[in-house]
Amino acid sequence: MDRLRDSGIASCGGITIMNTNYPFFRGYQMAEELCGAAKKCMRALEAAAGQETDSCWLDYAILHGEQAPTLDQFRAEEYRGARGDLHFGPYRVDASADAQESLDALLSCVRGMRALPRSKVKELRRVLAYGEHEQRQFMAQLAHLRKSDPGMRLPSVSAWQPYEETLWAEGRTPYVDAIELMDYTLVDEEV
Repeated sequence: MDRLRDSGIASCGGITIMNTNYPFFRGYQMAEELCGAAKKCMRALEAAAGQETDSCWLDYAILHGEQAPTLDQFRAEEYRGARGDLHFGPYRVDASADAQESLDALLSCVRGMRALPRSKVKELRRVLAYGEHEQRQFMAQLAHLRKSDPGMRLPSVSAWQPYEETLWAEGRTPYVDAIELMDYTLVDEEV
């Protein structure tokens, strides 16, 4: 991804991950909406900079079963927890790993999640949809387990430090995206 930085390329993409029996046309429509969400982030970056800025963004969705017909409805039904948004993206492909919206930060978290037992990862995914009380209990349990096993901790991602203690900041969490991508990335994949 380093070769994309300062390359003068501006691009966006939308990715749908779906079963082979999922209706192709609906998956294609969702990919177009995802690309639109990525473009929205690119345009917001340009507006903040006050000039045209080259950047590369992508957004994705994992579709299974019957899903809502639009991206907004899908996210409201599937990726909304008691404390806010469970989807963190879109992600900037050409940003350095220390940027919150960086794809490098997401993939770094995916690699770090593999150090946790699968049961803890599943429990984290479950408690993120619940309220603050359940999340504090989970973090306290993880801290207790860390006394006997130092590896029992959330991955340390420098861009996501505000999320490490409370799992949430500004009404969103990055951890669900990382958990879901664990099944779609290779174990020893280098970025």
